[in-house]
Amino acid sequence: MRVSGDQQPVDVAHIADLMVVDLQPSERLPDVAAAALVDGLDSPSLRTLAGTPATEVREARDLFLAALAELGIALPTPDQARWNLVRSWADDIVSDRVAPNDGAHRIWQQAFWQLGAPEVLTVFVGLADEWDDHEGHRGELDTAIREAARQYLDHA
Repeated sequence: MRVSGDQQPVDVAHIADLMVVDLQPSERLPDVAAAALVDGLDSPSLRTLAGTPATEVREARDLFLAALAELGIALPTPDQARWNLVRSWADDIVSDRVAPNDGAHRIWQQAFWQLGAPEVLTVFVGLADEWDDHEGHRGELDTAIREAARQYLDHA
């Protein structure tokens, strides 16, 4: 979602990934819809959602799902959504949109165990754990996390 001064367009597919794994608060969906409309996306349900009170969380969720269908965006399975999020978080690390330790912790806490502890993500768990335990080496560990994210994206 757009934050003051942020000019990145809303990625409704990314919001769908977050929603599928219960990381997207429904009360924020009207703001997502309004930003998507400003970015040029349009559908009847998206317009309705943009005007929905944030307190109508069930209606907001249903309208967002309807808007996805109207926009031709398929709802991912939970595993697909988590893999999409891992790629997004790794890209955020590499692009410095998120601190390396924050990205590694997200991967560990929101994807690693839920995806069955895949070996390809083990590096993030190890580096995040090391980051927590070794305050004096955090700069080196941040560099290692960035490199792990680059390697992941090169092979994903």
